[in-house]
Amino acid sequence: MTTEASESKTFWEEWRGFFLFIAIMFAFRIAIADWNHVPSGSMRPTLIEGDRIWVNKLAYDVKIPWTEIVLKKVSDPQRGDIIVFFHPDKGTRLVKRVVGVPGDRISYVNHVLTVNGEKVVNEPLAYSDVDKSVALEEARRYS
Repeated sequence: MTTEASESKTFWEEWRGFFLFIAIMFAFRIAIADWNHVPSGSMRPTLIEGDRIWVNKLAYDVKIPWTEIVLKKVSDPQRGDIIVFFHPDKGTRLVKRVVGVPGDRISYVNHVLTVNGEKVVNEPLAYSDVDKSVALEEARRYS
């Protein structure tokens, strides 16, 4: 065996665990779950811009990676779910909460959301003193 072949074999033996780990992580992110940054503050106070969230890619259907071909439908988004999708025109990633499902009648007039004729009650969260100090610090940072 030549020295080059010996060095090549030694390199592979030393690094195969690392390459296997990278391959498994790549497959995991493509097919099972991924993590994304929250791009805006529209989900405050549940999610804050810059938060990193896990996305379950198998929550609604199982697809062939890099395609829109569905192999198995698991479920449909339900009211209250937080979903990640791409803006159809801009192609930017959005993180939003589902307020209605097909067949619902949605209206938003004078800052009042109604679903199927019923007002959606949106009660403000009660902040503790610690939450207030964090919120004030964030406000200073972004102003």
